[in-house]
Amino acid sequence: MSFAWMVALDVDRTILTNDYRVLPEVRAHVAETRAAGVAVVLCTARSPQSVAFILEELGSVDAAICYGGVATWYRPGVGCALPALDSPVPPALCREVILACRERNVALAAYTADAVYTDRTDPLLDREFALTGVEGRVADLTSLDAPVAKLLAISAVERVAELSHLKSRFAERLACHFSLANYLEITHPDVSKGRALERLGTSWAVPRDRLIAIGDSENDLPMFAIAGLSIAMGNASPTVKAAAKRITASNEDGGVAMALAECADEFGW
Repeated sequence: MSFAWMVALDVDRTILTNDYRVLPEVRAHVAETRAAGVAVVLCTARSPQSVAFILEELGSVDAAICYGGVATWYRPGVGCALPALDSPVPPALCREVILACRERNVALAAYTADAVYTDRTDPLLDREFALTGVEGRVADLTSLDAPVAKLLAISAVERVAELSHLKSRFAERLACHFSLANYLEITHPDVSKGRALERLGTSWAVPRDRLIAIGDSENDLPMFAIAGLSIAMGNASPTVKAAAKRITASNEDGGVAMALAECADEFGW
C-alpha cells in the first residue's frame, strides 16, 4: 500500500471540540480528504478502544497511532483486532512511577493492550474514562502482569506542579509529555508520535515533504519535527504555535476542516 500524501491528526482539542464532539465540517473534510486518495492517520495518546469510540462520530480513517506512538492500528474500528504494543513501559520504571505517584498523591492510570487500571477511584480519572469511552478497573498497579502501554498522571489544575515534578524526575529515562495542562503522559523512552508516524510514512512510501501534521499539544511536537508541513491549532499553546509552520483556527471553530480545505486547494487533492 502506498499514498502520495498523508495527513496526521491529533484528536483531543484538535479533531474534538472542548466538549468532545466532532463538528460536522470536520467529519466532512476528513471524508473528502480520504476520498481524494490522501491517507488520514489519527495520532493520539488515547487507547485503541477510545479511538474506536470517537470513530463513530468521525468516520473511518486509514490508521491510528495510539498511546502516543506505542501501537499503530491499521484500518481501526469497532470489532477490529487491536494492535500489538511496540514498546511498553519498562516494568522497573513503571513500578517506580507508580510508587512516586502514590507518594505524592497523584492520580494515575495504567493502560494495557486491552484495559485500563487505577489504584483507586478518583473523580479526575472517572471523568476522563467517561469522556473517552473506556472502563477503569481498580487494581494494585504494582501487581499487573500485562505490559503497560502508557501511564497517565492527572492532577487538579492547582496541583500541576506535582506533574512537573514527576516529569523532571523521569524525563531522562522515560518519554514524558503533557497532552493537557494537567495530563502527563508517560511511555517508553523510545516512543513518540513522530517516530511512529515516520515508520508509518516509510511503510506507505510517503515522502516526508508530503506529510502534514496538525495538533495542539506538547506531545504533538515530535510529529511536527518530521512533517513537511506542521499546522498548529488556534487553541494551541504559544510553544506549539512557535514550532509550527502554519496556524489554523481553534478546535471550537473547525480549524481542522479549514486546514484540510486549504491544503486541498494548495496541493490539488
